[in-house]
Amino acid sequence: MRVLVFGASVTQGFYDTRGGWAIRLWEYYTKRLLDGGRDITVFNLGISGDGSDRLVKRFENETVARNFPGENLTFVFSIGTNNSWTRNDGSTVSTPEDYAGDIRKLIKMARRHSPRLIFLGIAPCDEARAHPVPWNKNIFFTNERIKLFDQTLEKVCGNAGVKYLPIFDELKNRLDAGENIYEDGLHPNDAGHQLIFELVRPALDDLLNT
Repeated sequence: MRVLVFGASVTQGFYDTRGGWAIRLWEYYTKRLLDGGRDITVFNLGISGDGSDRLVKRFENETVARNFPGENLTFVFSIGTNNSWTRNDGSTVSTPEDYAGDIRKLIKMARRHSPRLIFLGIAPCDEARAHPVPWNKNIFFTNERIKLFDQTLEKVCGNAGVKYLPIFDELKNRLDAGENIYEDGLHPNDAGHQLIFELVRPALDDLLNT
């Protein structure tokens, strides 16, 4: 079984000294294999800065390159944060309607390869440090807008009968409680990546058993 994890910088593993939540999944399944478990290989296909439109463009080539005879595929998607940012002049990079269309395209393309796919909900931001972001004073994020895209994702997945895994509220509650789980306004630290891993792992285990 090959698990292809698509996403942006958080999936890529920014600011996790162990490589990110997707790499933690790879470690988990590798240890299980060494203990006599199933052969499950995780590919981290996160690229910093990607939005849903860029993921649509690269999805097929990335998938075909990792498809191997006799190996079944499972897809994990974590995309949408970079669709939600706003410029200081009020202009936006994407709309919920654009995003919904891209998610429907990804579902259609993924189902040509496998019935097993799951979409992670979009993580919240730490608004005090994301309004604007440290690396670009013209770009800012708000949880209100992130939530709008997250709700769009949930609706599209529900209509398509695809597994949607919410993570916004869990991470937001921990941020609000003062837990140190983010390195900056958008990217988790080691503890934040571990939390995402712990949320994803049981849902992915269930999907792999279908």
